[in-house]
Formats: sequence, structure tokens, C-alpha cells
Amino acid sequence: MIPVRRYDPAPGKILFYDVRDPMHPVKMFYEILDESNDAVGITKLSDGRYLLVDQGPNLYLSARKTLGGDLSPEFKRVEQSGRIVGGEWRGYQNINIVVQPDGQMFLLGMYNTYTAGLGDDMIHVWKLEVDKIIIAPGEVKYEFALTKVGERHVDCDVIWGGEQANFAAATGVYVDPDGRLLVYATEYYNGGPEGLFGRGTVKCMEFRNQYHPSDEEMIKDGWVELYADPGFGGRSLMIDFDDRYLKNYEDFNQVELFTDVPSSAR
Repeated sequence: MIPVRRYDPAPGKILFYDVRDPMHPVKMFYEILDESNDAVGITKLSDGRYLLVDQGPNLYLSARKTLGGDLSPEFKRVEQSGRIVGGEWRGYQNINIVVQPDGQMFLLGMYNTYTAGLGDDMIHVWKLEVDKIIIAPGEVKYEFALTKVGERHVDCDVIWGGEQANFAAATGVYVDPDGRLLVYATEYYNGGPEGLFGRGTVKCMEFRNQYHPSDEEMIKDGWVELYADPGFGGRSLMIDFDDRYLKNYEDFNQVELFTDVPSSAR
């Protein structure tokens, strides 16, 4: 989904793309006209339909249980009443909805506190509850509640390396197979190393919890790379967990004469 901001006379809208082939996304034939759509999140409900939440916040429900094929999912904005509890709803740059195994939904709103991206990068976590109320045969009302349950200030700068990402640019979340919640963010411009055909690349950062039981099994894949110059420059020394006993890493004079030159690491 891509929210497109309103620019008079063009209305705001939410576009849908088929990204089963990420290198060749295909625009779907349907869209949603929406005036409050700097950010939008979507999740699949237990009954197979899709719930969409925009920056309003406004809620949309799909009539169908699929987003693909020749038929539109028929998203309709639901007539609703709702409440926001425990905090101020902000103009989020990105909205993601995460569903626990027990069905409880949480909404993560990410943004930078200053319009130009010069402020603090923030994550707000809201508990999302939606109740379906049958008023009369064929007449349904939805009530929702967003309750703020936490927030986190993250740092997208690294020593000597400068800004690696900015929550005023792009962010997103991913739940891995072990149940860990990962947050990703990119920078505004192509400030990364030169890519193919001289094209710039985009730096990004990953934020995750400090510990997870599965980390003990994954430590064998761990590594650290030391650089002679600040900002990840100059010659480097790669140390893999599996190779930690092959050399005397307690004395860098004995490891490629790296001596005391390390000035940055990742």
C-alpha cells in the first residue's frame, strides 16, 4: 500500500501494489480515496477480512477475503465511534499493525518530532481494540479504542558515521519466525556506498530487542568488523565467532599487525 497525500485539486488516495515479485511491483486496479493518509497500516482479521487504519485514525474493512485477483476487496470506511486513551495521537510517518498469537492487535506509529527530520526518532505503541455492535438486522456499528501502552526514543546516529536513518523518511516492522519484533528505518537520501552502475544506495538501520532465547543458537553466526579509520573507513579486520580461537585476538600485534589502530566497529 502507498498513501498519496492530497494536493488540490487531486484527492488523497491509497494505492495497492502486488509485490509478489519485489523487483517488478504491479499496481492493482483498485484504490481508496482518503483525505487523511500520510500513513496507513493493514492487517488480516480472524474472519479472513482485512482491517486498514489510516492517519486519521479512520478504519476501513474489506468485504472480501483476498487482495488479489480480478475482484476488488471492496474496502469501505466504517461508520464508527472511537476513543484515544493514554496519549496524544500524532502525525505518524508510518503505521504498522502487529497481531499477537492470542489475536490482540497493536499499532506502532513511527515519526520524527521535527517536520524536517531534525528532531527525535520515536516509536509509539498503541493497543488497538475493535468491537462490532449489532444495532438492528443489517445495521452494524463499530467502536474502536486506541490505548497508548508505550513509547521508545531510538538513536539513528553512529559515532563518526553520522546519520544512518531517519524516522521522517521510511520505517517498517517485521516479526521474525522466532517472534521477535524488528523495526527498520532508512535515510532520506542515497547516502550509502556506490552501487551498481554508479548508482547510490540507501543506508538503513535495524532495531531489535536486546535478548531473545534463540540468540544463543544464533551466536555461531556472530561477527564483528574493526576499521582502522573513523566512520568505517580504511583497512578492516573481520572476526567471526566460529574462528575466535584461530588467532590470538587478545593481541592485535599478532593479527595482521592491526596493533591499536581500530577506530570504528560494526
